[in-house]
Amino acid sequence: MKLWDKGFSTDKKIDLFTVGNDRELDLILAKYDVIGNIAHAKMLHKIGLLTDAEIADLETELKNILHIIEEGNFIIEDSFEDVHSKIEFLLTEKLGERWFVQNTSIKFWPCCRWIHYPLTAFAELLREHRLSAAEIESVDLSSFPMIPYPCFSNQDPANLVAATFSFPHAAAMVALDVPAGPEWFAPAQMNGGRAKAFRKKVQLGIDPAGYDPNAWGVEEGVLKVPSRARIKARGTEFERASLFALGDPWHGAPRYGDGDLSDKFRRQARTLAPLSERWHRQVETIIEQTLNLEQTNVREFVRGIQVLGFD
Repeated sequence: MKLWDKGFSTDKKIDLFTVGNDRELDLILAKYDVIGNIAHAKMLHKIGLLTDAEIADLETELKNILHIIEEGNFIIEDSFEDVHSKIEFLLTEKLGERWFVQNTSIKFWPCCRWIHYPLTAFAELLREHRLSAAEIESVDLSSFPMIPYPCFSNQDPANLVAATFSFPHAAAMVALDVPAGPEWFAPAQMNGGRAKAFRKKVQLGIDPAGYDPNAWGVEEGVLKVPSRARIKARGTEFERASLFALGDPWHGAPRYGDGDLSDKFRRQARTLAPLSERWHRQVETIIEQTLNLEQTNVREFVRGIQVLGFD
């Protein structure tokens, strides 16, 4: 079962490249994935999207899966892409298709979601103290127990896939103020001297709180990932902790507004025709109509979306 299955088989070489040894690594992540699912389900119950009976059934089955994991009997077969698809299969097998729970968080940075937690703390330090990449001597990012894995600590990613999972690359892009989007993976950023130099400054570590299931917010009905960023610059050390990532929907998470969402859409849409002023104007029109849907002519809105390529 592949989450991104399109109804046809892929070349085995492509499957090996994209999946690789994810299944083996995900066996370690499985426990925390289930804990996160429990927290997410409790949040949905808290805001009224799941009934008392539904949350009881869902939590029971997730805890059954957690028990299997802790007993060492959890297996991710080759027919599954990763831990997420295996857990989804086990849930739907027991509870039916209606138990597929959508992720309601928003990703503001084009990198692995796990990176967003310490990256949020890092970005807040940069903004609060107006730190520039040139004056930063070193960066220490601490987060969940899997963070020391080579794919996450890669300081010299060779391609887009590797860069997507690289904490050092994400930190470099934020520090160098590269707009979040396709530009993160442009040759100038992947191979440029400034990016390469900054990636070498980034080291990873484990936040000890990540070993404690109670620190992940399960009982509160939210998902927390204990993380921390430390920056050495200007002869001192700046430090900030973060339990949430920018874009998380839960109370206590960093706030974002219409401007943040508009900026993300603007960056993504404009890449389709970066030199066209007419295209840029159309993007701005769509943003304005979306922010004022009550006063927007539906037919005009639909035509505009179709122009942007969203059928």
